[in-house]
Amino acid sequence: MQGKIKTTAYLLFAISNCLMLINPGIFWDDWTLYNMSDKGIMTQFNGNGAVIFGYMHVLFQKFPNPPVFYHLLTFLLQLISIVFLFKIIDKWFIAESKEQKFGYFAVLIYSVLPLGDAKIAMICLPFTLCLTVFILAVYFLVKFQLEHKPLTRFLSLLFFFFSFIINSLIVFYLIPFIWLLYSNQVKYILNNGLKNFSQVLSMLLKNTLNFWDFLLLPFVFWIFRGVFLAPSQQYAALNYNEIGLNSLVAMPSRFIKLLTGFFTTLFPLLTEMFATIEFIILFLILVGLIFYLVRKINFNFTVSKSLLFVALVILFLGVIPYVLVNKYPFFSGFDTRHQLLIGFGIALLFCNLLFLIKSNGIKKLILALSLAFFVSLNVFIQFSYFKGYLKSIALETYFANNNPEKEFPQSIFVIDNTESFTQKGNVKSFYEYAGILKLHSAKENTMLIWKEDYLKNIANNKFEHLQPYFYQYNLSNYQMVEPSAALEINFSKEAQPRFPVFSYYSSFLSGNSDELIKYFDFNLKPL
Repeated sequence: MQGKIKTTAYLLFAISNCLMLINPGIFWDDWTLYNMSDKGIMTQFNGNGAVIFGYMHVLFQKFPNPPVFYHLLTFLLQLISIVFLFKIIDKWFIAESKEQKFGYFAVLIYSVLPLGDAKIAMICLPFTLCLTVFILAVYFLVKFQLEHKPLTRFLSLLFFFFSFIINSLIVFYLIPFIWLLYSNQVKYILNNGLKNFSQVLSMLLKNTLNFWDFLLLPFVFWIFRGVFLAPSQQYAALNYNEIGLNSLVAMPSRFIKLLTGFFTTLFPLLTEMFATIEFIILFLILVGLIFYLVRKINFNFTVSKSLLFVALVILFLGVIPYVLVNKYPFFSGFDTRHQLLIGFGIALLFCNLLFLIKSNGIKKLILALSLAFFVSLNVFIQFSYFKGYLKSIALETYFANNNPEKEFPQSIFVIDNTESFTQKGNVKSFYEYAGILKLHSAKENTMLIWKEDYLKNIANNKFEHLQPYFYQYNLSNYQMVEPSAALEINFSKEAQPRFPVFSYYSSFLSGNSDELIKYFDFNLKPL
């Protein structure tokens, strides 16, 4: 049974992410990496306290077609994560036990959940890398617990330490720390309670002394971070990811915002996906395929209802590091990078609810429908990013033929009435427009920016803080000036294709992506 679940997980993961492998798009903060000087990259990562990733990006940006190279790395890292999650379950649980079977189903769900699509951005590779390293650290911790070899202990500590560069993983570290290092003590307390408190306390203290290095590791990293990885430059000025008393006071309202925003930002994706006939067909094909793959898998086992509580705790620990700094795991824009850790809790919660159902037939049907839905949404999201890439090509084609730059600095408002073209990958930030302009001109003296962003950044003095670092944003020769023109982007009279997936990928694969400018009208006019 386990082999069939593994095969299904790998196959559905590949289907979910295959379109990413042929998408050469540059998105969001990628424009502070792509076609950027080594100095611009290194000063950025010196500033945000992740200098090691600065060196990584400097190296990787020298590869041919960097976006596709990054996407391949992301795909492989996520695949490695899934492989080692299965290995962790194999080592920790007894073969063919219900705990092992449950763990396999949880990994299957985790591998296809439509979360964290910001991974497509090159700038987000460290998130995927550190999560993979964290999972490897858990694997070595399991090996150490079973084999008691110093090498696996050292590797686990080393990998955990590295993964903490993504600070949310420090909080998430509580899960393997308690689950693996105190598993026997937790089981004893659950079975016997605290009747013999002195004995329980003695056991806990003894275990703590045995694993003192694992206990101190987060504190050692936090000191190391404060000394060597503290934010500076514009990041220090903006109190980057700072946690204070106000964060704790605001928690109730932030959780309300989290619950409402998670679903309201998901709804537009679902609406567009099920309005596209190609994705309805894909969903139906996947339902049949998945039902065929799981038809002979044994669903006849039950799990403890206490795992529901465990799932909710894990989900909470995956969310809380982000809510504390007023960031949310929404589906809008690149907020999905804050979904890095919630997949574990959601997968466990889903499996708990699934195995509360008594009928095996209904379990299989719900699993097939759910997996087909998750995979279809993944593919749709990847297609949306592909449309974002095509829109950036339309902008690049326009700028190549109608360069708005002059011999002196200028600011230009952008009025984009074509946001509905894609749910993902729209060009929005001033440095994205600047990066596209820079592809065909080295002047770097023109800021194109949405009016609302301009007014907001002026009001909070953000540009004043960023002025010394404009070279990191493809604006080396820009000085703040009042906007003098507006670039309006509208849909042309050209009808959108009835089958957009087939039409857009056909144009791309035939080398005619630039012809898609025919769907847009650009109008540059003085204010």
